[in-house]
Amino acid sequence: MIRKYLILFLVTFNVLLTYSQTLHVLLFVNEQEQGREIDRRADMRNMYKFWGDIAGNIGYEYSPVKCTPSTFTAFNIDKEIRELSIEKNDIVVFYYSGHGYNDESDIWPSLNLLDRNYRQIDIMKKIKGVSCNAKLILCIADCCNKQLTSSYDFTASYDALEDNNALTELFKGFKGKKSIIMSASKQGQYSWSHKQYGAYYGNCFRQVLSRLSISNPTWDIVLNEISDLTLKYTERKQKPQFNITQSGDPFEN
Repeated sequence: MIRKYLILFLVTFNVLLTYSQTLHVLLFVNEQEQGREIDRRADMRNMYKFWGDIAGNIGYEYSPVKCTPSTFTAFNIDKEIRELSIEKNDIVVFYYSGHGYNDESDIWPSLNLLDRNYRQIDIMKKIKGVSCNAKLILCIADCCNKQLTSSYDFTASYDALEDNNALTELFKGFKGKKSIIMSASKQGQYSWSHKQYGAYYGNCFRQVLSRLSISNPTWDIVLNEISDLTLKYTERKQKPQFNITQSGDPFEN
């Protein structure tokens, strides 16, 4: 009997060790965006699965939040950020897909939500404010830096994720902490999407990470590769941008 309980304890302990950290993902996708409903549903479906695959690959528990058509609001973004419970070395991802534009206050887009517009840089600041324990923060705006509805031919998706030491190294194998803000296009540019695969940038993001195999990968290398692939598929009309902050403990706003 004692041996039975000991085995049960060890199994439970090992499970807790395996999932001692959490990958928190906030998915705000406008699935009812007029003229792009199919594209956006593809974004939500693909990103939900992709981040779950990432969590499993790096040994993190997966904690996703998906907005609904009625909760695609700045109010609910603030609510979900406030309710985050970030433990040491957790990872936080915010992903937005919908209309965006640039208000010329900075190089990052403003996100067009149901109740109001919300600057991406302000969302990043709020996430940092509740994420002092996080190992990594990714704030992704997959949208225009001005508005347009169009698409190019696009026929690629991403490979299924398998056990990949390079991904673990990318997400956890760096000293200190990082916060990364990224948008699908530079100030003054459009962002493009495909009805089957969703946004080009989001799909390029998934492709590059799913095929990652280099030794000692860095976010700078990976995000530049994503940028190059996005340029290729959009005939050099859409260039993503990013900024990486290396921080101590806690994050500074």
